[in-house]
Amino acid sequence: MKNRLFATTFSTLILSAISATAGGLSTSLFNNPNGAQTSSDFASAPEQLDTRFGRLEFSGGGFPTPETTEKLYYEMDLQRATQAFMDFFPHLSLYTIVRSQARDLGFSSASDIGVTADFMNANQPYLTGNNSTIYAFASIDLKEDGPTVVDIPPGMYGTANDAAFRYLTDFGTTGPDKGEGGKFLFTPPGYEGEIPEGYYVQPSNGYWIWAMMRGFGEVGTVDQALDWFKERLKVYPLNNPDRIGKFVNASAMGMNPLPPEDASAFAMIDQIVQHEPASLFDAEQLGKLATLGIEKGKPFSPDAHAGRKSLKKRPRKALLCRELSYMPRARTISPIGATANGKRCSSATPNSSVTVGQMTSTHVHFGTIRPSWSHPNLSARRRV
Repeated sequence: MKNRLFATTFSTLILSAISATAGGLSTSLFNNPNGAQTSSDFASAPEQLDTRFGRLEFSGGGFPTPETTEKLYYEMDLQRATQAFMDFFPHLSLYTIVRSQARDLGFSSASDIGVTADFMNANQPYLTGNNSTIYAFASIDLKEDGPTVVDIPPGMYGTANDAAFRYLTDFGTTGPDKGEGGKFLFTPPGYEGEIPEGYYVQPSNGYWIWAMMRGFGEVGTVDQALDWFKERLKVYPLNNPDRIGKFVNASAMGMNPLPPEDASAFAMIDQIVQHEPASLFDAEQLGKLATLGIEKGKPFSPDAHAGRKSLKKRPRKALLCRELSYMPRARTISPIGATANGKRCSSATPNSSVTVGQMTSTHVHFGTIRPSWSHPNLSARRRV
């Protein structure tokens, strides 16, 4: 009998909704074909209910017993933690990339650039990265440096994403420079300073930015590739154009740019919330996090509340994300640019909707987001 009553009730609600829709039920307030109701028509919850997390009991007119209260709060915390993990998976994915470049590759500023001069290998497990491309990448922090310039040479192809893994711009043939190269100026949230001429200006909703590009043809490999980028690619603060960074052969180094699948993910989410402006997130996202002990300007203490031990339920959250990615109910990933324009929908279709499943699936699979990927038949194996 366990779960049967819940399943029956849920199925009845779904079937009723489908029947109402199929029957063309009017949505007008003043069209009530089923007649008036009285208090006797109220559908009350039962006094006992068997669920997957135990028996729930209510007494005295529907009040939960202390045991039921504890179960319900724990389940509510678990559901919120699971949803928060999925909501913030794009942010986690971007954060772990830029964090790994500082932590594992030794980047000390946005001017430092990594180059896969010997191609990618198993030491650099980037999502959808391939082993036949010379990549160059930089981790930008507009909070630390202010407006930042990415000066790219002709013939580049790449993209930049903000701290929520939303699309900012393409570099190269699909970007505003049309393959001619040029200076891209990324400005922080709320920036009202002077904008000089001669730049492709890209306002960002967040502070952290990941800029990635490919090298082709004459770039070469190994030392030649490092020298090629060193001579042509620059990243620097607008107010410090003479700052010179180091170029690192990332192929020779191990790194971990993947989001964790244990409770440490929530400590990372807290870091993101503390660093980024509140405007990067919506009120509902921040509300979920607040119930889990993550609030801007406050220390994160997951053990301060008994219910927050639900944060440690690692397998459920991680496996849900894998399920959504590897076996989605919709057999195509569309729109692929699920967070491209900041409204959880493709920038190519600004009025479309997207499920959390689509958004999560996108970021479990892919290492960058760009609107040119918004295609209903896009293969999930498409490369960066």
